[in-house]
Amino acid sequence: MLHLIILVFLTNVGGLHASNNTGQTSREDGSISIIFVGDISFDGCVRKYVDQGYISYNDTMLKVAKIIRKADIAVGNLESAFVSKSMQKYSRSGVKRLRRYSDARSASALQFAGFDVMTISNNHLNDFADRPVTFTKDVLSKVEIETFGYNIGTYDSQQRSVILEKKGIKVGFLGYCDFCLKVRKTYKAGAAIYRNDIAERDVRNLKRKGVDVVTVYMHWGTEFTTSPTTRQLRIAKYLHSLGVAAVIGAHPHTLQEIRKTNHQVTAYSLGNFLFPFISDCAPRYKNKPRNYPTRLSRIFRLQATRNGVIGASYLPVEIWFDWKNKILQPRLSNGTQWIDV
Repeated sequence: MLHLIILVFLTNVGGLHASNNTGQTSREDGSISIIFVGDISFDGCVRKYVDQGYISYNDTMLKVAKIIRKADIAVGNLESAFVSKSMQKYSRSGVKRLRRYSDARSASALQFAGFDVMTISNNHLNDFADRPVTFTKDVLSKVEIETFGYNIGTYDSQQRSVILEKKGIKVGFLGYCDFCLKVRKTYKAGAAIYRNDIAERDVRNLKRKGVDVVTVYMHWGTEFTTSPTTRQLRIAKYLHSLGVAAVIGAHPHTLQEIRKTNHQVTAYSLGNFLFPFISDCAPRYKNKPRNYPTRLSRIFRLQATRNGVIGASYLPVEIWFDWKNKILQPRLSNGTQWIDV
C-alpha cells in the first residue's frame, strides 16, 4: 500500500495534470524541443552483464531511443565518469562509499540513444581523482556528444559551457554540483561548484555570447527524498532571477516536483534514468516492487523560443531489470502520451 501511495504522489506532484498530447513537436510557433533525463551510469550490473556477453551497452537504451532522438537537443547527466584500467588505481583517498565508473565503450549507447550533450557535474566525477575528467570529455567528443559542468584549474575557474544553435535559437548549458567543494579543492579538474557569484558570472558570459535560452543542470538536494530542500528552492529562485529559463535537477535518485511560471521552469529532480543500484539487479531483491521510488523516472521535454520556455511536458518512465535477459532498462510506463506541466 505504501508503494502505491508513493507512486500516486510522484506521478501527480507539482501541479501536473493529465491532459495528454500526441508527442509530436509543434513547428508552427518556431520553437525547439529540448529533452532532459536524469542520472545515467553504466556501472554495476550493467557493465557486469555486458562483460559476460548477455547484452550490449546499446541494448540498455532500446526502449527510449526513439523518443530521445525526436528532440532537437537531448541532455543527460552522466553520473559515472569514464575510467581506464590504469586510472582505477588512482581512486580518491579516504573514500568509504561506493565508487562509480563506466567503461569508455558505453559511450556508444549515449550516441545510439540520441544524446547531444551531457553534464558531468556530480559527486562521482572525482571518484578516481582528476584524470577521468578530461578523459570523459574526450570519450564523449569522439561520439559527437558535447560535455559541460566541469572546470580545469581552481574550483572557481570558469567552466566550459556549451552553446548549441537549432533553428536560429541559441541554447546555453551550465552545470554545477552544490556539495562537491571539499573534493574539488583537492584536484586540478572536477565538477563545477555552485555559488551565487560563480553562477552570475557564467550566466552573464553566456548572454554576452548571444544565448537566447540559458539552462542550468544542478546536482543538489538530499538523496532518496521526494521534496526539494529549502536550499534547492533558494538556488532555483536565484538562477531564475538571473534570467535562466530552465533549472534541471539530479542527485536525489527519486522524482521531485516540477514548477513552471511564465517562461521559466524548474524540475527539481528527474530521478534515475539508468543508474544500477544493487537492489535493482541482485537476486535477493527480485521481488522488490517495480514502482519503488528509485525506479521511477521521467523524460522531461521543454518547448522553447528565443523568449524562453513556452511549454513543458514529460513521459513517465520505469527502470526495469529483465531477469531473463540480464538487462537494466528505462522503459516508458505511459506509452508515448506526454503529460503537460
